[in-house]
Amino acid sequence: MALLKLPYTGRLLTSTLIGRLPNAMAPTAVLMAARQSGSLADGGLLAAGNLVAFAVGQPLWGRVADRIGHVLPLLLCSSLAAAALSCLALFGTSRLPLAMALTVAAGLFNPALEGALRTLWPTVLPGPDEVRATYLRTASALDNGTQESVYAVGPLLAGH
Repeated sequence: MALLKLPYTGRLLTSTLIGRLPNAMAPTAVLMAARQSGSLADGGLLAAGNLVAFAVGQPLWGRVADRIGHVLPLLLCSSLAAAALSCLALFGTSRLPLAMALTVAAGLFNPALEGALRTLWPTVLPGPDEVRATYLRTASALDNGTQESVYAVGPLLAGH
């Protein structure tokens, strides 16, 4: 594939795929952790809280990134989401209010990597407009296809 031979494209795609793994791993890991501490229903509630917060946070952080640039929101969000997930691992899921606050924080502060990548593609792809448009279609298709692999691999990794 000619696209992956271009400067930056392979690294951009790989880094965002790795960064997206927690999107697929966190709900499964929370569900499994809650099941071990007693309640599958609590695990479902925690996973749902994480996913709803993720759905709320992505457009919010995407808008912030559009206004002030990508670097600060991505660094802030990734740090806060990692801290929330680390605290969840430390404290566990037995205290439901604390676990819910941490899973919601992890979902809400999940960095908007998809939007950041999609705004970067046109800036790193070379050539005149017609060539860039072809590369952009290929990059979008590759990004969408590989993103689906995250949701297949993530739960498997969460189970180990």
